[in-house]
Amino acid sequence: ARRFFKVRREREIDTKLIEHVTPSKKHFPFTEFSNDDNVNPGINYGGLNAIDHGNENVGLDKGTADQEKDLPFYVITISFLLFSFCIAMMESDLGVVLSLVGATGSTLVSYVLPGLIYVKLHEPLDASKVCAYIQLGLGCFIMPTALYFILSGSDT
Repeated sequence: ARRFFKVRREREIDTKLIEHVTPSKKHFPFTEFSNDDNVNPGINYGGLNAIDHGNENVGLDKGTADQEKDLPFYVITISFLLFSFCIAMMESDLGVVLSLVGATGSTLVSYVLPGLIYVKLHEPLDASKVCAYIQLGLGCFIMPTALYFILSGSDT
């Protein structure tokens, strides 16, 4: 019983402190959506209200701003897909297309990207960073060489 009254007393003190600090309005979720803001609380604004509190994109919701930032990603992705589609349609042998994908993709994943990431992340020049530079250089040599042999039609 003593613990119950102690907890109850602590809650009463906390409530009085909260009312003392914010006597006019307690904190409730979505208090920024009041009728004074001319915002309909039934509409999902993507986490932003129409006032937008200092952002230069007033009136845009978060989804629209994100779509504008993602535009270069979509343009590059669609151009790669169209380029790959055109190569696949012009080439009658699927083996050449798979060889091109393998020569570029596997070399990037195995040689170029690991070396590049290691070089960018590690500051001091030591033996492991020198090995990363060698791996990066080897990848930059292997990819054009493999593409040359694939496109020239040489089987050596």
